[in-house]
Amino acid sequence: MKKKLKLISTERGIQSFLGEAPLIAASIRITNACNFRCPHCYTEGGLVTKNELNTKEVKSMIDQLAELKTLYIFFTGGEPFLRKDIVDILKHTSDKKIKISISTNAQLINQQVLKKLKNLNFNLFQISIEGTKKVHNEIVGKEAWEKSIKTIVLAKSILKENIGVGTVMMKENWNILDKVILEASRQGADIFSLMLLIVTGRAEDSMMPVPKEILEGLQQLFNQYRKLQTKIKFAQNTTILPALVPKE
Repeated sequence: MKKKLKLISTERGIQSFLGEAPLIAASIRITNACNFRCPHCYTEGGLVTKNELNTKEVKSMIDQLAELKTLYIFFTGGEPFLRKDIVDILKHTSDKKIKISISTNAQLINQQVLKKLKNLNFNLFQISIEGTKKVHNEIVGKEAWEKSIKTIVLAKSILKENIGVGTVMMKENWNILDKVILEASRQGADIFSLMLLIVTGRAEDSMMPVPKEILEGLQQLFNQYRKLQTKIKFAQNTTILPALVPKE
């Protein structure tokens, strides 16, 4: 007779099973510098701030997180690849046996950069795509979409797996999310992350879809996902409210 597995849901239970209670994940905003000025950016990415951590300080933070048995670190910005030491920082994270998640607008990624990252322990290499070609370029910048698509294909060929597309749901794209996840899958992405708009920084209330639009957009998205889920999965950092996710 098969025994039914029990869900470990308390810190005491986790500690008893694993011998310790690990810190599941941490997020490091590695820089505020960004080569774009997206209107929906909740960090107001743009210029480097005066008090940003240097390489030694970032590595020290990673070392401390390793001591806490952190499983994942998510590196965000701004644009992380504007830091000249980003590859060194990611290598240090991987050497500490911590899985790496990172979000990029893809504009600074090329074959040379990806080859340096090839053997690192990526849980998610996420590229921002905010819509179809026309919509993305209107939001982010001229010809940004073309570079992002090329980077998805290139990253898939070099890193092989855990290539993600990240999209923020807003007024301009709520009704084309199904097209975004389809394009992401076609280009080789195997992870899709949908984030609801955070109304802070440059983002304003007027950019937020109304509840009816959110529900309709998600319904279209999940209908598409049902057809694609053997090829692409939702990311752990997706911020869809559980109540809005279909039961199946």
